[in-house]
Parts: sequence; structure tokens; C-alpha cells
Amino acid sequence: MRLIDKDYRLFGVVNIIDLVVALVVIGVLALAARVLFGVQVTPALRPAEDRIEMVVRATQIQIAVDPMVSRGDPVARLGGAGVMGTLESWQVLPSRIEAPDGEGGFRVVESAVLRDYEFVIRGTGTFDDKSVSMGTEQVRQYQQMDLLLPRFQMPVRVVEIRKVD
Repeated sequence: MRLIDKDYRLFGVVNIIDLVVALVVIGVLALAARVLFGVQVTPALRPAEDRIEMVVRATQIQIAVDPMVSRGDPVARLGGAGVMGTLESWQVLPSRIEAPDGEGGFRVVESAVLRDYEFVIRGTGTFDDKSVSMGTEQVRQYQQMDLLLPRFQMPVRVVEIRKVD
């Protein structure tokens, strides 16, 4: 049996042109899936993952968040590609607002209604001098994002990112 017969078929079964067209279509579909849906083929050798903690702060929140969160809840970025880590801890802080001072100016006071929340998120990723990624998300200091937890979402700002030994 010859590799290519007189009808230009591979092993007498598949036409070479049909095979090339099929491979091109599969390649285009894989590229489209990666661009549109973020599907990526992961390499067999991945770099060692670091343990990372990220502190984020939500400011001037009117609702009580405490009943809606639990330690260990998965945390993601709204519109992100996956889970960044888990909720390690949180604390409630007084929210500072500007209020009229009676002389036509403003002064900073603690709000009786609004609260700030600080969340500590722990996950794995890569931490080097050029970039930080948690899970599948690139993160950076002072970045603003919508934090997504199982029972709610809220806008937050990254306050601190640190590598945990």
C-alpha cells in the first residue's frame, strides 16, 4: 500500500486537501474559543505557585455584609475567568464622609449609616517583580474591580497584595 495513491488520498482513505481543510477549521475554532471565552490550553509544565494574600476595601456601604459572608467563601472578579481564592477574614471600619460645617465649608466626619469593609482573600498564583496573578486573574495595587462572592457583589479597591510564606 502506498502512502498517497493516484487519487491523492492518504493511505487510500482520506483526501489530503480535505485533511488540511479540516485541520485549519479545527485551528480556527480553537483560536475563536480562546479569544471569545478565555479557554486556554494549559502547558504541561506550569511554574510553581505562590501563596498570596490580597486585601481589598469596599467603601461607603449601606448594607450589613456580615450575615452574607463566611470564611472560606470562593471569591472571584465579576467578568473574570475563574476563582481567585477564598475569603480569609473581613472587618468593618467606620466610613468617613464630608459634612457641612455650618460656615460654608466641609469637614470629614464618621458616618452613622455607612461602613467600609476590608476583606482578606487568600489564594495561589504567581508573585514576581513584574506581575501578580491570583488564580487566573492578574491583579495590581490600587486596582478597582467588582468583587463577586456567593451571595453578593460590590465594587472594591485593592489595598495590599503580599506573598505568604
